[in-house]
Amino acid sequence: MSNKIHNPRNQTRLVAIGGGTLVPEITSEILALANGKSSRVLICTLASDDAEVGKFIAQERFVKRHGVENAFAWDFANLAELAQSGTKKLQCIESMRTVANAPTTAAILNNIDVFFFAGGDQRVILKTLKGTHFEKCLLEKWRNGDFVLAGTSAGLQVMSEIALTGDFHLPKNTNDTPSEDTPCLEISTGLVELVPGFGCLKNVILDQHFLARRRQNRLFSSVIDYPSFTGIGVDEATAIVCQGACGGKVKPRVVGTSGVFCIQTNNAEICKNSTGKLQHVVGLNCCVVWPGGELPFEVELS
Repeated sequence: MSNKIHNPRNQTRLVAIGGGTLVPEITSEILALANGKSSRVLICTLASDDAEVGKFIAQERFVKRHGVENAFAWDFANLAELAQSGTKKLQCIESMRTVANAPTTAAILNNIDVFFFAGGDQRVILKTLKGTHFEKCLLEKWRNGDFVLAGTSAGLQVMSEIALTGDFHLPKNTNDTPSEDTPCLEISTGLVELVPGFGCLKNVILDQHFLARRRQNRLFSSVIDYPSFTGIGVDEATAIVCQGACGGKVKPRVVGTSGVFCIQTNNAEICKNSTGKLQHVVGLNCCVVWPGGELPFEVELS
């Protein structure tokens, strides 16, 4: 894999991984889209609470597995110091945004072949980077085809045009305080919190750990709230791969070991009563696609 096997120059490349184990099928795909063993792979640990996760991904998943010579972790938020002090990242957003707006920070994006968001809390990524100089440079370089943009779990979530935060609006959803790992026990309007993501895929809502954590209800609820959007739920150890011209439409490929669940409202009939409660939803288009297949519709790389 000494050359960019799948990638004519200047094509946009995206690998969105549903979390769980980063299997060889996916890392091989990332490197094939980049520069093979010669790829310079940057692992961003901004979302993670584990100071070692970036080093593990770099060394175990890229260096040892594929012989990549230049894979390294980037501790954007100085996670090691935060962990020692007991400070949570969400308490440090203002200072982290200052770092993200510094022109020197974006210099790390130069001369890389892969930018990889590790998992964790997608709220940290979005609150830190949205609207900053770093986000602008990241997306410009990705759209120009300078590197493969990849991400797992929270790193997948932020690629949506609209991103799930993992929070619920309705406390009655469960007996406990809802959180990212709480199963969504109903399908309803206004149930899940959605915020602007990076918008790499236009009119798409992504979800992760999808089948393993039974997240169908929250994705159904999301597309009912945003009927012009396609819901794509990617399971663990699985990814969708998008490759094409920026602004063009492509059919995502599925790689990995499990499935991808898709929901489109199209011309579905969504009926609510006078209080706004759902009465019925008829005509949803759903499918499941396994590795080796393509999703049966196109998405726009934006």
